[in-house]
Amino acid sequence: MLTPDIPIKHLNAFLEIAETVLTTEDYFYVRAQLSAEMPHSKTSGAQIEWARSTARDILLAKQPSGNRSVFLYTLIARIGAALGDQDIESLALMRVSQAALKSRGFSDLIRAGFEWNKYENSRP
Repeated sequence: MLTPDIPIKHLNAFLEIAETVLTTEDYFYVRAQLSAEMPHSKTSGAQIEWARSTARDILLAKQPSGNRSVFLYTLIARIGAALGDQDIESLALMRVSQAALKSRGFSDLIRAGFEWNKYENSRP
C-alpha cells in the first residue's frame, strides 16, 4: 500500500514502473488516489505541489473513457477543492460531466449532478 508520506523521488520511480504495466486509466487512477491523500495528511510542500501538478497532468492528458473516468475526475475535483484550486476543481467537474454524458449511466449522471450542486453551493 502506498502512503502519501513516500518521498517524491521514490514515488516517481515507482510510478514510472507502474506506467509500463497499467492501462492509462488505471495509471491515472493510482496517481489520483495518491494525490487525493496528500492534502489531508501531514506532508511536505513538495508533496502538496506534486499532488497539484499530478491533478493538472491528468486533466490535460487525453481523456480516459473507461468505467472509472467519472470517479477519476470526481477525485481530481476533490483534490482541487482540498488544495483551494478552483481552476483544477472546475475543469475536473467539466470532465466529470463530459464523462457522465458519454457513459449515459444513471449513477454517473447522478454523481455528476451531485458534484456540480456541491460545487455551486460551496461558492460565495
